[in-house]
Amino acid sequence: MCTTTLLFKFTKLQKNSKYTKVNFSISCKLPLTLLFFQLFHLFFFLINTFHFPVSSILLLQSLRDKHVNIGINENVKEVLPITEESLKNSWKCFTEKLKKEFKNSVVTVFNLAELRVVNDNHFSITVSTSLEQKFIDQEKMTLLEYFKDCFNNKNIGFTIHIIEQPKQEVVSTLTSREKYLKMIEQYPMIKELKDRLKLELDY
Repeated sequence: MCTTTLLFKFTKLQKNSKYTKVNFSISCKLPLTLLFFQLFHLFFFLINTFHFPVSSILLLQSLRDKHVNIGINENVKEVLPITEESLKNSWKCFTEKLKKEFKNSVVTVFNLAELRVVNDNHFSITVSTSLEQKFIDQEKMTLLEYFKDCFNNKNIGFTIHIIEQPKQEVVSTLTSREKYLKMIEQYPMIKELKDRLKLELDY
């Protein structure tokens, strides 16, 4: 920040000049960029007052325009396209952030999610249940802001897909006796019939 007070005093040496003395002061607590423009105004004032050549005016205008363009370019960051590698790295960094916040259930879902690049501005997230989708939706706004900063892209977005995994059939590992006990539990008449007939079962 600029805290300097500048005072300029100029005197015309010609006896017949109607301009005998020029006072110009700048007192500010402003960023240096604003001070820079204040000084430009001062220079143009002096040029008009003392009738400097037109080439001097054009030179100052060129310098001012160049400074403005540099300031604009410094504020504009290059948009980074989404790639498979950059997407995975950014996703991993965000997951670590969640881990530090002790969101362990969300971390588990993020680790299981599958990512795919759709285009330079969009990617997809695939999960296996609607519950996992809800966990990601809870972090949607924070996740979007994080990725916008990572890729310098305000148009970045994603979609969530649910692909349920097929249920695996449970293979029975019951012994013959366990199967018999389960059967008579469901159908007690089988035991009565066995006892009446005095059957002996080979387990």
